Amino acid sequence: MPGPDACARFRRLAMVGCLAALSACQTDLYTNLTERDANQIVAVLASSGISASRVVTSPSEVTVQVHQDDFARAIEVLDNRGLPRKSYATLSDVFAGDGFVVSPVEERARLVFAISEELSHTLSEIDGVLSARVHAVLPSEEVIGKPREAASASVFLRHVEGTDLRDMVPEIKILVANSIEGLHYDNVSVFLVQGMAEPVTKPQPPGPAAKKTPASLWAFAATLITVLFIGATLLLRVRRKADDGRSTGNALPAQAHFGVIAEARKTQEGVSG
Repeated sequence: MPGPDACARFRRLAMVGCLAALSACQTDLYTNLTERDANQIVAVLASSGISASRVVTSPSEVTVQVHQDDFARAIEVLDNRGLPRKSYATLSDVFAGDGFVVSPVEERARLVFAISEELSHTLSEIDGVLSARVHAVLPSEEVIGKPREAASASVFLRHVEGTDLRDMVPEIKILVANSIEGLHYDNVSVFLVQGMAEPVTKPQPPGPAAKKTPASLWAFAATLITVLFIGATLLLRVRRKADDGRSTGNALPAQAHFGVIAEARKTQEGVSG
């Protein structure tokens, strides 16, 4: 018969099964996130009434999960908030030593891309900015007899609804102009686009099926735990009865032996008398 250790293992497996049943409706929203991005996503979803959880998949990567019924709305809410944040390439990333000899044209293209990424990253740190992109155009090498083209840049900023960045446009143009060699203030264009703070589709009240789903899961888990607990209790009782039966069986031969001795003594006393 199974012993107490087996019953304990049985109960642990039952609890694991219940937890698996309860988490079956969770789905991955975003993976390979940093801890900061994951915390920010969970906080934004919580402020919108969406429950989310973090799962650490590695020391440097976190996965955010939501209920499958909230998946579409969670994507919409995060997109309107510019989350997760775009990762920008740095100069060291673009000009990492790869062992290959690059042409002047390729090296120039890398430089333009690196400058654009660095500026985009800087502008995205402005309060109220959801996303930022900078497109820089640097003049080509000067050709004899042909006037040199002027450098130019275009800045695209998507900001939170209700945030007015128009007063910051001059400072943004100065920042970009001073970051690119040969770029003049008047050749920087800034485009401001207002994002939406709330999702377009308002959350609908859950239907009858959605309302029943969490309750049915909890009822199933409670029933399963109860059945398994009763089963483990019955197994322990059966084992105890079996042990008691074996103890009683072992005691019977000893009792019979003492009875035989007592009868022999009585017979001996009768003969003597």
